[in-house]
Amino acid sequence: MKTRLIATLFAMTSFSVYAETFTCVFTEPFISFTYSTSSRNLVRKNFDNKLSKIRRVDFEVSGPNTFVLKKNNAVVAKLVLDQQGSDGMSDFNFPYSVEFEGLFGGCESTVLKKKGLETE
Repeated sequence: MKTRLIATLFAMTSFSVYAETFTCVFTEPFISFTYSTSSRNLVRKNFDNKLSKIRRVDFEVSGPNTFVLKKNNAVVAKLVLDQQGSDGMSDFNFPYSVEFEGLFGGCESTVLKKKGLETE
């Protein structure tokens, strides 16, 4: 009876994986990238709109509120969910701070969006 109850509860529990897309922006130089957890592609866009794609990039949790994007075990980008991300020029706070190619910027995702700065 106990086994049947546990099996029923387990069957009623739904497990789903949510695909998320991150959009990260930087200034000086003006670049951005998007990363999709479903496709595992990182697409970098530079200041003259030239696109380059890195395929098979892994998304890993590396600590509390800290995530890394890795290609062949090398860190490509580090994201921290700290509500302190900035593109360095706009009036937005981004939910994620990001380090990418030695640059610091801000990211939003399909779940967590950037917010306008509060004026005093």
